[in-house]
Amino acid sequence: MIPLPSIFSKIKEDFYKNHISGNEKREEYKLIFSPFSTGFNYDDFLFLDTNNAADDAHKYLDELYEFSQIANTLPKQDKYWTISGEQQDYLYNPYATVLNHLRLLDPDSLNIEMLYEHPIFSKALNAVKEPEKDTYRAFLKLRKKITGDIANLQEKVSESKAATEVEINMKKENLKTIEKEWKEKGNKESIEEQILEIVKDEFKRFLTRLNNTKGKLESLKREHLGSGANFHLTSCMPNNLYKGDELNWKKISLKSQDLKNSIKENDLEEFKEIFNNSVTELELESIDFEILFVNITRAWYDGSILTSPFWNINLLNQEEINIPRITQKLIFIRNIDIKLPEKSKKNEELLTDSKIKNLGPFIINKKFKGKDKRLQLQSVNKGLKIERNTILNVSSKINEKRNQKPRKIQSLISKKQNQFVKLAPRLNKKVRVKAKLAQKMMQVKAKPIVRDHRQKPASRDKQQHTRKKEETETSETFQLIGVVAKQIASFPNPIQKADYL
Repeated sequence: MIPLPSIFSKIKEDFYKNHISGNEKREEYKLIFSPFSTGFNYDDFLFLDTNNAADDAHKYLDELYEFSQIANTLPKQDKYWTISGEQQDYLYNPYATVLNHLRLLDPDSLNIEMLYEHPIFSKALNAVKEPEKDTYRAFLKLRKKITGDIANLQEKVSESKAATEVEINMKKENLKTIEKEWKEKGNKESIEEQILEIVKDEFKRFLTRLNNTKGKLESLKREHLGSGANFHLTSCMPNNLYKGDELNWKKISLKSQDLKNSIKENDLEEFKEIFNNSVTELELESIDFEILFVNITRAWYDGSILTSPFWNINLLNQEEINIPRITQKLIFIRNIDIKLPEKSKKNEELLTDSKIKNLGPFIINKKFKGKDKRLQLQSVNKGLKIERNTILNVSSKINEKRNQKPRKIQSLISKKQNQFVKLAPRLNKKVRVKAKLAQKMMQVKAKPIVRDHRQKPASRDKQQHTRKKEETETSETFQLIGVVAKQIASFPNPIQKADYL
């Protein structure tokens, strides 16, 4: 395998080193890369410009919908990321199911015994202001040990029933003695009254958050007229991607020795799903590129609701609320510049013909190859001059087959990567025909223009406008190459034996 996957190893290294705060756990995050790099230009993100987008919201509906799909696809695979074509794979759908079908806790059904074994008990105890709290904790620790011993003995009761039952009864008597002393010396009743009050007050705050989130979920819901699908408005930080050159891109340079070290130190095999095509033996001298991590923001999403103990749910199909992890960041990359060795027979063999080639999720742009022996890597849609929507649709089809064996998925991805190259001319022709038909329809609908023959013809202006439009459509400012996924704690997390209505 060539050293190109070192790009992804370096991106991972940078993320874990610079983008996780001190109280976050590394294992909660996973960087998942796409088998198809998808190119964007600045105008594709004009919907983020709050000064203009609100006044012209209908104009950016397609962009809003596409961004919501990209940002809210639930990353359910470890080895590759693709957009999903399944509605249940978008975060807002299972999240809405939780919010609309949950059963709320009846706080009047609570007693302190229900709380002892739940994580919320420790949090509430930490919030209690009581000088005798340390003594209370000592009794609590002793009670936990004795109840644990009783539970273990009850599991073994069938082995030597008589002797075990005697020991269980002794433990229970010991527990009664402890609890009596606890009340007398550990301020048990006063502290536990405070704990119950704290939990009930937290429940009230939970209700406020729940109602606010439900309101936002409904108010930020939109319908995409082209597909008839519903989606929820989603944004990001930084939110000025339409001014990409003003963003804080990080420049990374991997020299020859860096590439060699990367192959030795990193498990590049984890990227084999997206690097399994014919040009993977290309020899490289250096790789330069720039990266940007973009945080996803969702005004309609409050993750703390999912793991709250104040709700439970009855569903026959738990898949309806399955949210194993969410997309927290998008990974953008740009200016991927590769320097080739001065003399390489292998490279000459691979690059001499004029055919367009893949390099993993990228397309090799050989226009940049000259005396300095350099290549630039483009996205699939920009490199082949096909619509971005085509790339996303093909990606979604791979997502549908995610439950197949890894070898079959790897083969399928490789097949699709190569098919794009082969079918690009045909796809381009369809796009051109479609554009010409649309142009004719517009001309038919347009009113006739009476020209003043004394004026100069506007053909040159038209040509310049057409050329500028084509340059915008084929130009590339940055590429989406993957996502950062954050693991979600298991839910629901109800208080055992409490009532949920």
